[in-house]
Amino acid sequence: MEPTRRRTDRSIVALSALLLLPVALAAQTHRAAEPEVSPALGFATAVVMTQDEIIVGRPAESMLLPMPSSTPGGVHVFGRADDGEWIETAALTPEDVEIGDAFGAALATDGKLLLVGAPGQKEGRGVVYVFERAASGSWAQVTRLTASDGSAGDGFGSAVALYGDLAIVGAPEQAGRGALYAFGHDPASGSWSEVGRDSPEELEEGDRFGAAVALGDGRALVGAPGPRVGASFLGQSAQPRSGAVYVFRRDADGGWGEEARL
Repeated sequence: MEPTRRRTDRSIVALSALLLLPVALAAQTHRAAEPEVSPALGFATAVVMTQDEIIVGRPAESMLLPMPSSTPGGVHVFGRADDGEWIETAALTPEDVEIGDAFGAALATDGKLLLVGAPGQKEGRGVVYVFERAASGSWAQVTRLTASDGSAGDGFGSAVALYGDLAIVGAPEQAGRGALYAFGHDPASGSWSEVGRDSPEELEEGDRFGAAVALGDGRALVGAPGPRVGASFLGQSAQPRSGAVYVFRRDADGGWGEEARL
């Protein structure tokens, strides 16, 4: 019986080390600037950059292991100091963000606007926060985007992209298959409105259409990677299968149509 106890002890030590791994990695990531984040679960889940800033999402959850957090998610802004070192200059966490919202899970910016996904908010319906750069250079929240037909568990805000006055948002769990939402921005009034939604008919359960998105000049890419690894352990029946990238192109009339599938 003694060998069995030794193996058990070693297993406990190994598991403890694994559980501490995300925090240890986050501490190493913070080495240069030493921002005060405790715990730093999920730090660097999403990253974007402007001409003079690095913006890092910290949704306060581990993607490797589901671990509870004692703090809401956040977004950390780093700027270059006079000596050339990167230092944290701001931390963004709206007052209504709560533990479990996964605020900071997805980011997109054009240097003037910043989109931050919070796919866990409102029982997983999800929200995208929109920040605008003020004249002082700081970021200020101006509005929030939500899906017109959102429901619990959709994961709206799991992926975001921004180009010009158009934003696209992925909701990979919507109706079990996924959906993409498009929002238009009116610079004159500063208002945003939902201008489109897509969820191809051929999607199957667990395709997760909208898990990744990209937006450029006249084209939009939408990833549908298929069921998560280990989905069966979460009670999901979808079988593993190859993913796909949907390529959409904007026509002369401003509408969008599927151009290709990779």
